Amino acid sequence: MEKENEYLQVKIAELTVEIQNLTRQIRVSRAQLIKRKDLRDQAAAALKALRSMCQEKFDYFARQTTRRIKENQIINVAIGILDRVLSKLSKRVRDRASNINLGGKAGGDLANRVVKSEASVEGGVKSRQKSRAAVVF
Repeated sequence: MEKENEYLQVKIAELTVEIQNLTRQIRVSRAQLIKRKDLRDQAAAALKALRSMCQEKFDYFARQTTRRIKENQIINVAIGILDRVLSKLSKRVRDRASNINLGGKAGGDLANRVVKSEASVEGGVKSRQKSRAAVVF
């Protein structure tokens, strides 16, 4: 019986050490579990914020796309009106406008077409060039 008691005491001591080790491991595991739950909650909150931000960006993109489509439609109407007006202009006015758009002077070679022998005509060339260019634009 004494041998059995000694054996049981040794076993009790070993099991006590093992229980202490397991208890320590449980405490460490619980602490890690708490940290991981906190990290998971933080990640879930960040994911929710990112999803909300993505939805806001998607909505903004949809609104801006709709707005730009409407603007493009308005611009197309304006271009159509401009095309109709330009198609009704005389060839001389269209040529003058094209010359200005290509970097030329208003009226092209207008100064050579004015009779220079008359003082009143020659004096008003520059003012007529300005007024003719103003008609185009």
